[in-house]
Amino acid sequence: MSDEGLTDGGNDREPTEQVWNLNSEAPQEFRNKAWRLLGQTRKRDVFMTVRELADSEEPLQGASIARAAMDRPHFASMSTAPDLSDNGDLDALCDLLAGYRIPRLARPEHWYFVPFKSMCNYLVNPFHHPQSEKVQAAIEYVRTNQLCTNPESGPSHDGGNETDAESDLVPFDARSTAAHTYAQLSEHLRCTAPKLTFSEFRPDDFGAGVGKGLVIEGSLIAESMEIAPDCSDFQLKEKLDEVFTKYAEQVAHGKQVFRVGLYQDEDDDEHDKKDARLEAISDNSSFEEFDPNLGRNDITFRWVVQTIFIE
Repeated sequence: MSDEGLTDGGNDREPTEQVWNLNSEAPQEFRNKAWRLLGQTRKRDVFMTVRELADSEEPLQGASIARAAMDRPHFASMSTAPDLSDNGDLDALCDLLAGYRIPRLARPEHWYFVPFKSMCNYLVNPFHHPQSEKVQAAIEYVRTNQLCTNPESGPSHDGGNETDAESDLVPFDARSTAAHTYAQLSEHLRCTAPKLTFSEFRPDDFGAGVGKGLVIEGSLIAESMEIAPDCSDFQLKEKLDEVFTKYAEQVAHGKQVFRVGLYQDEDDDEHDKKDARLEAISDNSSFEEFDPNLGRNDITFRWVVQTIFIE
């Protein structure tokens, strides 16, 4: 890792410390954070609930997680499902990258929590070095960006995006979503001290007060950046398109899509409605900008899916 800060293009960054060896152990700061948070019975039981629900790989509502958590020891004596916002339970999981928050498209004042399944599995024993390349990349992103916060400080949603000039903030956790996005690119991109920033992550339109479509805009900068040896710019773009397509399907979870019937294959049991939605979104989305400038160590992007969602 370079000892020099990044000074080109106004993206000055503090010099980074010596990189730790993932082949021997997880970084001390991260594993201590996991120990402090998951050592609390309440947060541990919420985490174990999310890990179990992560097998479905579906976006989760807070109330659904709370109801499922009532089977866990900490909540077993409760007569009603707990309010997980009271104690920062899901904020803690975002800090540990066990999942990320994204806005619900039709009701963007509300959110879904999307589990990061690989990280959930790793956090059962965060003291050993991670085997998953995506988990390694996510933890490295946390380390270089110091995402872990004091558990007493409450939620931190820096980078949240406004839906319009007069509305409340869209409940979007830019930090954990950025880390998750970078982790998905880890097989295609090699970066030192990466920093991904979203300038927009919101519905593209608010017709009749209902969010429709999706726009994702931002940039990735690093001290050094290179495409993986067996990867091209086009393949990197395809991968980012795949990641954003999944985000669009998640924010529109359970909603129908115009022309979705054209994508359904009734004769293929493995091709379900989710597959049809992903194909429909992919066909109706595009990059308005994708500029990988490796000489400047940055990538800028703007991805839009048109207004194809309906109630």
